[in-house]
Amino acid sequence: MSSELVFVACEHQLYQIKAENETRDVWKLFLDQKEFDKASKYCRNNFQKQKVLRAEADHYFTLTNYNEAARKYAHLSYLSNVQSKKPAHESTKAESKTDEPAGPGLLHKPRDKLDVSFEEIALKFISVNETDALMVTFIFYCCCVLLLLLFIITFIIIIIHYY
Repeated sequence: MSSELVFVACEHQLYQIKAENETRDVWKLFLDQKEFDKASKYCRNNFQKQKVLRAEADHYFTLTNYNEAARKYAHLSYLSNVQSKKPAHESTKAESKTDEPAGPGLLHKPRDKLDVSFEEIALKFISVNETDALMVTFIFYCCCVLLLLLFIITFIIIIIHYY
């Protein structure tokens, strides 16, 4: 990211404007235009990625493309659960920042994840009688959880082997 200097001349003064971090909110612009792939590309932390994924899942659900919505919701639920299990010392400075305003009057810590549960997703599909999409969500979610467990077991075996 480069910063550029721009000069603006007015009647009585000359202003110097320095543009820094100009791509900071580009993901929001693409999200507003429903260009989800481009929005994901410009996300800088997990909170932003989850917001894009949630909007994309809701978009597909609204279009009654339930199978694609199911995949996106399952991925979102998985990301949300993985992020909530992450130890506090592993979170980086960039991940802890959100797009929520901060300032002297801020009384709460900004959230770094969206609250989405498998139960919420299941109820959403049941309400429109889409059991097939619900099964897609369940299978995808279970596969993600099993992969995570496999990774943890492998890690434990490696630790036991070396100690």
